[in-house]
Amino acid sequence: MTRCTAPLRTLSYDLSRDDGLRTRVLALDGDPGWSVENAGPVFTVVVDGVTITGTSPGLRVEGVTSVRRDDGVVDETTRCRYEEHAADAGDGEYAGDVGAAADGLAVGIDWHVRRYPDLPLVETWVSVTNRGRRAVTVERLDSVGLTIPAGRYELLSYTSAWGREFDGDREPLTAGRSIGTLAGRSSHGMHPWLGLVRDDGAVLCGAVAWSGNWVVRFEEAPETAKPSATEETSEGWKPNEGHNEGYIVTGGLHDQGFAKRLRPGETVDAPPVVLALGSDGDLDTTSIALARAARAYWAPRNALAERLPVEWNHWWTYEDHSVDAATFRANVDVAAELGVEVVTLDAGWFGPADASSAWTDVRGDWDQVNTARFPEGIRALADHAHARGLRFGLWCEIEALGPKATLASRRPDFPATRDGEPLGYVCLANPAAWQWAFETLDRLVREFGTDWIKLDFNLDPGLGCDRTDHGHGPGDGLFEHYRGYYRLLDRIRETHPHVVLENCSSGGLRIDLGIMRHTHLTFLSDPDWPEHGLQLLWGGDDDAAAEPAPALGLLRVARPPSAPDVRPARPRPPTAPARLLSPDRDARGDRLLLWAPEPAGVGAGPAPRAGPGLPGAGPPVRPHRRRAPAHRGAAPVRGGRAVGGRAVRPTGRRRAPRVRVPAAGG
Repeated sequence: MTRCTAPLRTLSYDLSRDDGLRTRVLALDGDPGWSVENAGPVFTVVVDGVTITGTSPGLRVEGVTSVRRDDGVVDETTRCRYEEHAADAGDGEYAGDVGAAADGLAVGIDWHVRRYPDLPLVETWVSVTNRGRRAVTVERLDSVGLTIPAGRYELLSYTSAWGREFDGDREPLTAGRSIGTLAGRSSHGMHPWLGLVRDDGAVLCGAVAWSGNWVVRFEEAPETAKPSATEETSEGWKPNEGHNEGYIVTGGLHDQGFAKRLRPGETVDAPPVVLALGSDGDLDTTSIALARAARAYWAPRNALAERLPVEWNHWWTYEDHSVDAATFRANVDVAAELGVEVVTLDAGWFGPADASSAWTDVRGDWDQVNTARFPEGIRALADHAHARGLRFGLWCEIEALGPKATLASRRPDFPATRDGEPLGYVCLANPAAWQWAFETLDRLVREFGTDWIKLDFNLDPGLGCDRTDHGHGPGDGLFEHYRGYYRLLDRIRETHPHVVLENCSSGGLRIDLGIMRHTHLTFLSDPDWPEHGLQLLWGGDDDAAAEPAPALGLLRVARPPSAPDVRPARPRPPTAPARLLSPDRDARGDRLLLWAPEPAGVGAGPAPRAGPGLPGAGPPVRPHRRRAPAHRGAAPVRGGRAVGGRAVRPTGRRRAPRVRVPAAGG
């Protein structure tokens, strides 16, 4: 595979405003580009059943503003206005610039373009403002509209399920194809990313920056798509004649089940879409740009996240039924010896004082500590970790509401429902529920001494809540829930800037460029067999949602694994003191591989251990992962495709060895 070693090229994105609003140029310098003459509109919105595009009769451009931020990012807004006289509203004909009648449709539509200095990518989204005298309903908000030339294209995408995140798919692009999800979580079903590779090697990648339902559609252009006049000067490329008529690419927020009511003067902003251009048929030319943008402009930062710390999480070895205070303390002690920096208590710490309780049943009762497992409370565990020089992490599924949680009966106004049936989560569009969520997370930090919060979400909300007493309407409950969740994450970061927020959702089922702008780290997947980990790295490097700084996986060892005197620690006999922690994920979600000295008689001699400041420390892995170009892995490994050999899928789940807690007095 060709590596991208040259500097990233310049992207040109220009609009034509002479006849509505169209894309005039979208191209890398010297390339034929992705725009055409007589291109279709850059946006599509539907308001009160009326489809409005950048070329609709009745739409006029009012002006353009451009603002350069201190970091060099340029925000450009094209302000448009659409008016339809009430007498003609039924047939969609524009009645001239006569203003809106009392019951006519009048909306402002702003097209936003964000350009990043020296990066071949652009971010676009649309906003709709009700400028009329009555309430209107917005039913579609497309943040991308692009007419691409006729040609042969390969569509790249990733399907996604529990333990099957980033399963790559390649297919010829055909008109009528669409990708997306209606699960209510951005990467359950499909990952919110796409790639288009043209037969001349041009590459376009797109990502929807949203954590809920999304869609991207590919429709046949109404007439032969021909390169624009600017692009016809490029040499060596002509459209494939007779193959297709070009394609119109639209999408962003999924329109199915979405309806947002706007009172006069109110505005709704669509989630952004990011487009990155590359060349030579090489996805590195786009993944590097996305990673640089994430590191420089998108990903939140704090001192702990910047360290790329090694984290241990108790879950896969103990789950909830086998963890207790003594077990966690014993692991903390071993973690300190091995050089682990963060120890995280996962699910099982909350709920009633019942050692047999199931974590899924009592999610929401975060004000209760399961004292049957943790009689001294959670702060005592955090203090123990801090005394050993470690940071303390805590798992919380703040959005979820278990079937046996007392919160539902205490606060019946909190649950999200659809058609009267509970959906299993707290609707954060409800101001009272949002305040409860903030106060809960704030308390977990202040009272427990938490340095790291792993925020999980283990359910599919589908189309979301349709209650009308939460501050949203029947068609925008999920939309407003995620807007509320983003605000919650931002408020926690503002209140506790030292605390790391780790994004998780049944592993990696909510990974997107939206949530990554509000959390420091992303958990990629639950399973930990090696081929699966390689697949995550191979797929994740395509999308900056899994590649901000701190970046994807870190292999933290004292020397490179190829060193002859370093061997993976192996399980000890049951009678010997165990020295291996449960392997989990590191700060970016990759497999955490701990290396430890082998006991006498097991191996050929001692090997260096992982840990900060150990003698013989090897290459600076952390700075490399933080700043190095985000090249993709060599190849996908699932489905019989392997890296350097045959991929073997495990037939069952394998558990890591546990830290054994001696019996009392023994």
